[in-house]
Amino acid sequence: MPIAEALKSVTPAGWRRGHSARHPTTRALVVPATGARHDASRRPCSPRRTYSTARFRRQYCSSVGLCVHMAVRCHGKNNAELVRNLSGKAGIVKDPRVVAAMEMVDRGAYCQAHPYEDRPQRIGYNITISAPHMHAHALQELATNLVPGAKVLDVGCGSGYLTACFAELVRGSGGHAYGIDHISGLVEMSETNMRRGNPSYLENGDASLFVADGFQGLPAHAPFDVIHVGAAAPTLPEALVAQLAPGGKLFIPVGPDGGSQVRSLLSLRMI
Repeated sequence: MPIAEALKSVTPAGWRRGHSARHPTTRALVVPATGARHDASRRPCSPRRTYSTARFRRQYCSSVGLCVHMAVRCHGKNNAELVRNLSGKAGIVKDPRVVAAMEMVDRGAYCQAHPYEDRPQRIGYNITISAPHMHAHALQELATNLVPGAKVLDVGCGSGYLTACFAELVRGSGGHAYGIDHISGLVEMSETNMRRGNPSYLENGDASLFVADGFQGLPAHAPFDVIHVGAAAPTLPEALVAQLAPGGKLFIPVGPDGGSQVRSLLSLRMI
């Protein structure tokens, strides 16, 4: 069964109230694992790959609800306090490497207005930077693949904040974070912010930024161990799935813009 059909097959009973940076009423869905086999006629990649959605952990949905209802507890007066609240009081971030990365990348360098409040903030071009707890969830869910030497693609880099966090986690041993956005002004903003907050990532070759169609990815630099997509896609982008390395993870909200979405984690493995 194709992965898109597998996502649609989940019963309404699986829905729980969640949160999205763009749509506060977006629902998070606990997606059961599937064993959808590759269809060589539909996907331009190896027929030896199997696609499966990883089961959303129940704590993901419950911790989203915690931060929605008690967001004031996640706010901070500075970056250190914000990260401490996200990891301690809210309990979202549990991996010490993720905590250290979020401490290293000061959100204040990437968001000019109220950077330490746990809510989305406008950054121009009718775009918002996601609330800190959404970034924290993504980093925690992807942490096992965010290791030195890994390659990461951040689709919709926006302010450059999450791309910088990825760069901090994978730098060394040839690791690299690629940030792309279809709005050239946002890519310029990302570079400006990164040079202000974490210039070594660009200077040392730990990160690079491109103007490109995010849903087409960066095939010249594939495969990727992690692909993170910030904006919702109406269906699972085949081009991005094809650019996942064996064992790679794709983190993406799937569903109509303005409607209910599934924030899914797709794992790719060899059989």
